[in-house]
Amino acid sequence: MKNTLLKSDIASLKNKVHEVEKDFTDYSTEIETREAKWKTAERKIDDLLRVNQEQCTLNVGGKKFQVSLHTLKSRRGTKFYKQILRGEIKKDTETFYDRDHDFFQIILAFLRTGKLKAEGLNDDQKEDLLQEAEFFEINFILETLRATAAEVEFTKVEISAPYTYNEVVVGTTNPKDLKDKTLLKGMCANSPATITVHFNREVETEEVNIGGYNGNSLAWYVGNGRGANIQTSLDNKTWNTVGVVPQEFGHILTPVKLSRSRAKYLRFSHHDYFGIGYLEVKEFSKKK
Repeated sequence: MKNTLLKSDIASLKNKVHEVEKDFTDYSTEIETREAKWKTAERKIDDLLRVNQEQCTLNVGGKKFQVSLHTLKSRRGTKFYKQILRGEIKKDTETFYDRDHDFFQIILAFLRTGKLKAEGLNDDQKEDLLQEAEFFEINFILETLRATAAEVEFTKVEISAPYTYNEVVVGTTNPKDLKDKTLLKGMCANSPATITVHFNREVETEEVNIGGYNGNSLAWYVGNGRGANIQTSLDNKTWNTVGVVPQEFGHILTPVKLSRSRAKYLRFSHHDYFGIGYLEVKEFSKKK
């Protein structure tokens, strides 16, 4: 009986040993596989780092720029991306472009950071940058500039006589303040009042969205301007009356229907005080 139990225990022990050996072999194989994958990954990382550090020289209009190939490949579909794929731009080579190097600095900054810094450019400069972006096939810049050009921007505001309270001017004369939907900025004109807004380009419109000046309730009544005439002009000389500021004008943004007209200037004319905190000109062709 004892011999039988002993033989059974030995057989069971051998089976366990075989199982441990099998598990050990499996673990060893798995470890070797993982180590091989890590080595492959490390090689790929090293290759990627090496490629990212490889540089070339771009000669743009006589000014040279040192740029990494990684930066030039950061946006698919660009002229640089295609030239690298074709082998026209390589490590330690120089490529010449007969283009404007000043605007190229904006393009290169975009490729490096992903941010387009064109806020300080005027309309003519934006058009020049657009042409450079077309040449280098930078689609994001093209789309952004075209969208910006499509917007009706206010370039200047003329006020007949700024309104003052305790010898302090109420509001501002900054055209950008008319884009602030809080209505806390904007401008106010003394009686009789005219406020003339200059556009960045000619537009066709039959509707505006306006709000009263809400910035200083002690100095200004938000409803000042109700009943004012709305006029448009193409030359800032000949004016057409196209609408009237409604009675609900004041605390909220109010859409105002106008007679359809083409304009580059919009004027609010009133026999009394007039103040405006927000203005949006809706272009007819873009209405839904």
